[in-house]
Amino acid sequence: MAYQLNEEQLKDAISGGKSVVEADNGWMERSDNGYGDRYRALMPKLEFVRSRYRDQMAYFPRKKEELKREHKRKLIHMILALVLPLILYGFTHFVLQPLAEKVGFFSMLYYFFLYILIPVLAVACFFYFLPVTARDYFNCLYRVRKLSWESNVIYGEDFWESITRDVEDGKRKNITFQEEEQFLRSILGYYDRFLKKAEAEDWEHLGRREDGVIDLSVEYTPDQQRVIDTMERLSRHVDVQARIGDERKESGPMTLIIGAGIMMAIVIVLIIQG
Repeated sequence: MAYQLNEEQLKDAISGGKSVVEADNGWMERSDNGYGDRYRALMPKLEFVRSRYRDQMAYFPRKKEELKREHKRKLIHMILALVLPLILYGFTHFVLQPLAEKVGFFSMLYYFFLYILIPVLAVACFFYFLPVTARDYFNCLYRVRKLSWESNVIYGEDFWESITRDVEDGKRKNITFQEEEQFLRSILGYYDRFLKKAEAEDWEHLGRREDGVIDLSVEYTPDQQRVIDTMERLSRHVDVQARIGDERKESGPMTLIIGAGIMMAIVIVLIIQG
């Protein structure tokens, strides 16, 4: 099939449209050695990482509240294990005993509580539940104090850069709530300033040559390289956060063995003294 010009091409040919050389020259004038393509490719990645940090900041208060609730819950469990036998004994002595003197049913219930239920509950609470809940509580208290530790250091706007280097180099593994919050405020502020300046100064077209002359020996100008390096750094997510689950240790068989050992020691002492 013979080659045919379409209508637009025919009009351009008749009206003296742009030649191939002129079209190439136009492309050369718009060329920036791939900077614009790289800029546009990095921008969605940068925005995505920024959204992750914003989500982390939104979740930050909830995380602190979760640790506070865990601390409160484990404190209540420990107190209950300690006072529940005492509460039951007080109920038996001050409520059931007077009723037992008047009604036979309450008399049986009183002796059941006094000689069976209370001793069994006391053994279970003092030598099983109390060691377990106490260990869990003090582990939680340790994490609360460690994560809530506050420094008197005044952090600068570029705090995110220093802590990012420490985390990536393995120098920092434990992050406090204060450090996480300051990191997020610092890096999100940097994102805002960078994007605002990039839009205001049209960094997408930074260094575009208008004279049609291109130095192909240099990939990017110094300013372009600086922008690309910054965008690549901001497009890499760094996991800087205080983890409330780290170092959480739940009670296991060893705690039960310790409780059983304490109970046996008390029994032996009572037998010897008896």
